[in-house]
Amino acid sequence: MVTVVDVRAVQRRTIRVLIGAQMVFAVVMAMASPVAALLAQQITGSAGLAGLAQVATVAGGMLASVPLAEFTARRGRRLGVAAGYLVGAVGAAAVVLGGVVASYPLLFAGALLTGTAVAAGLQARFAATDLVEPERRGRAIGTVVWASTIGGVVGPSLAGPSDSASALLGLPQFTGPFLVIGAGLVLTAAATFVWLRPDPLLLARSLRGETHDPRGQGVMRTARALAGNPAARRSLVAIAVVHAVMVSVMNMASLHLHHGGSTLRVVGFAISVHLAGMFLLAPVFGWLSDRIGGRRVLALGLLLLLASAAVLQSTSGHDTGLVMGGLLLLGLGWSAGFVAGSSLLTASVDEELRPRAQGFSDLLMQAAAAAGGLLAGSVVEFWGYPWLARISAVPVALVAIWYLLAARRGTARA
Repeated sequence: MVTVVDVRAVQRRTIRVLIGAQMVFAVVMAMASPVAALLAQQITGSAGLAGLAQVATVAGGMLASVPLAEFTARRGRRLGVAAGYLVGAVGAAAVVLGGVVASYPLLFAGALLTGTAVAAGLQARFAATDLVEPERRGRAIGTVVWASTIGGVVGPSLAGPSDSASALLGLPQFTGPFLVIGAGLVLTAAATFVWLRPDPLLLARSLRGETHDPRGQGVMRTARALAGNPAARRSLVAIAVVHAVMVSVMNMASLHLHHGGSTLRVVGFAISVHLAGMFLLAPVFGWLSDRIGGRRVLALGLLLLLASAAVLQSTSGHDTGLVMGGLLLLGLGWSAGFVAGSSLLTASVDEELRPRAQGFSDLLMQAAAAAGGLLAGSVVEFWGYPWLARISAVPVALVAIWYLLAARRGTARA
């Protein structure tokens, strides 16, 4: 008996599950890095060790990207994404235990494991593309990215109530948020495992007549394939540059405003404006990618980033309105570039290589952001925030020139 699958119905269900899981994930993970830093400082009394704990979740996401993509390629999106969330929940429990026994190594290891959930959250956007028609790929990615909006709004405000809950349970200060993080990640893992059926990646393979992962050689085969694919190389670099510039300029903006005398409330509002730019219009940029092409929307994103740099390089910390305007442009530029770049990457590689290629992209993107963040601090310390804005424009302009030259040669793929 042949079972007829309504692919569009499965895709709609997939999108609904991903949106719900991404909302919960974004809310709880918004607390992870800042609270890990506070807990680490309480245990050690060292600002340096606290800073390491703060970046541990990012480092964990970076380290988990390729292994999680490899697991996904072999076992499917449902198990891959759910496993990433579940490992993250184990990490959150380890952080709580580290706080209870006042062990910094255990806290740091837990924060690294919690970062696995970051890798799963990033790869969730690609799960939306496995069954979608090519002309709707951008919208699918943009919709899942948009679901993270609530995390930027609600997530940080949960830290205080969550910490109060830890006191009621007799736990040390700053462990409560990680209890909530662990519970939220268990919930997202369970929802993904139970409801992401049929698995979109495995179903897409079966519809192509494949019954297993056709590229069993894994990581090295993927690396060689990406190295020999000009369109994929451009997409990988574009996503990495867009993300690294956004993270570097955004992270130092709070310091820039603080030096100018802005209150914490003003700084928080400025970051909220930036987050609104990042997420609210993601579905619009996805729709535009489908209508006018990913390269044009990527170009729009690069232009918005350059406009942001032009605004921010002329500001002092006292220019609150201009800084907020620049951060809004920065968020919009990231949104357009991230959604369009992800769509271009997916289109540039064969279906069987996509999960691994997407994992490589997340690895490169997070590594670039980490490096950019470290360099940004030194630039601001020695030359000031306006110079960071000016320097950030350089890689953006180089990517734009690269795409322009490729388009003129007629080798770029839409």
